[in-house]
Amino acid sequence: MFKKALLATACAAVIATPFAANAFELKAEAYAVGDPASGRLLLKHNSETILQPASLTKMMALYMLFSALDRGELTMDSEILVSEKAWRKGGSKMFIEVGKMVKVEDLIKGIAVSSGNDACIVVAERLGGTEEAFAQMMTAKAHELGMNDTNFLNASGWPMEGHVTSAHDMFRLASALINDFPEYYHFFGVRSFTYSGITQPNRNGLLRRNVGVDGIKTGHTEESGYHLVASGERDGERFVSVILGTDSMKARESEALKGLSWAWGRYKTYDVTTEGERVTDAEVQYGAKESVAAVAAETGKWLLSFDQKQEMQQEIKLNETIEAPLKKGDKIGVVVFTTKDLAPKTVDLVAGEDIAEKDFFAKMLEKAKRSLFN
Repeated sequence: MFKKALLATACAAVIATPFAANAFELKAEAYAVGDPASGRLLLKHNSETILQPASLTKMMALYMLFSALDRGELTMDSEILVSEKAWRKGGSKMFIEVGKMVKVEDLIKGIAVSSGNDACIVVAERLGGTEEAFAQMMTAKAHELGMNDTNFLNASGWPMEGHVTSAHDMFRLASALINDFPEYYHFFGVRSFTYSGITQPNRNGLLRRNVGVDGIKTGHTEESGYHLVASGERDGERFVSVILGTDSMKARESEALKGLSWAWGRYKTYDVTTEGERVTDAEVQYGAKESVAAVAAETGKWLLSFDQKQEMQQEIKLNETIEAPLKKGDKIGVVVFTTKDLAPKTVDLVAGEDIAEKDFFAKMLEKAKRSLFN
């Protein structure tokens, strides 16, 4: 009997633990699994620990390049000159040639697919003048995105003391790429790229396993270990799984997929309201009608675990006084949803139709009645 009671207490403690983080673990030095749409982390470990990003740095180089495309500074067909510095750079390469012009679209694939250090320097020198200046621009943008654990000293992730990030920051960057540049995100899912007669496969092996993964970037140095920022979508639910510091390519893929599968199996986005849906009726003072439908101003989407959905409650808060005339769409209150471990979700309630004001004498009569009864 005592053992049963002890087991029940232990189970209750696990269920009550926020994050459920501790009921499920991944094997990596640090990780962060979350929802890019809301920026919420759902599973984490050492997510603020300072680590070397290796080639995950290239995600920011591409963010900067996508920004330049959005500004109209470059187009996909723009050509950029290859410097000797870029051509000589060691490590992973796109195999561009010094003195040649390379199209932006090829550089994007050379970075996203081939992980070319040489391609990163070409982009850096075009957008920043020098790689060092571009790295400062990358860091400034990182901090603008809330990546306060991150400092970039080069464009490719080449190991340097002080070139650092965290799992949470890489989740922030992945979310920004997905949300800010959906039109360019498909480049992260390209499985291979041929340039100068050399075909290179994408180092993200999950892309070839038909498991719903469509990005984003790998990284590796001897010191940092094997990294992977993976993202994918199933049944309309997209998550990001950041894995830092595993001991092999196979391990980073396995752990990243475990993180995504855990999220897909546990969380779903629910429509807690539907735009235009009647939530309640509200009394209208001095109106040609005595009440108006209070309808949801928007479709309120909320990512919840299944137990959070079961425990969700709602509270309707109407304005203390609602007087005619009312225009359809005028805010007249809110509906507040609550559940465990999450901040409340609030959706505005608005008038579902126009309500005209009563004529002068009818309004005076209502005022007199209200004054008398009050």
